[in-house]
Amino acid sequence: RDNKEYVALVQHMLSTPGFYFSYTYDLTHTQQRIHYLAENNNLHSPLHERADDRFVWNQHVLRDFAVQPELRRFTLPILHGCIRLQFYFRVCDCLVRFAM
Repeated sequence: RDNKEYVALVQHMLSTPGFYFSYTYDLTHTQQRIHYLAENNNLHSPLHERADDRFVWNQHVLRDFAVQPELRRFTLPILHGCIRLQFYFRVCDCLVRFAM
């Protein structure tokens, strides 16, 4: 019974919008920070080790998996939040803001 409740809770949480992840790209850092990490050869460490803890939703679980060598390959930082895209452009000398 407890396992079914746990699975239902996880399914409910993961069905909410706003979860983001990438298998190859670090979503927790800005492009500038990633460039700095690349210059210092810090991009060779796994994503869960170099991800910014402030933005990783499942950080507490990743720590438990990361200390067990046989489970490290299952670690994937997940972010929960929103992404806002906004840019400005001109149309007939009028500045227009476009946001999503």
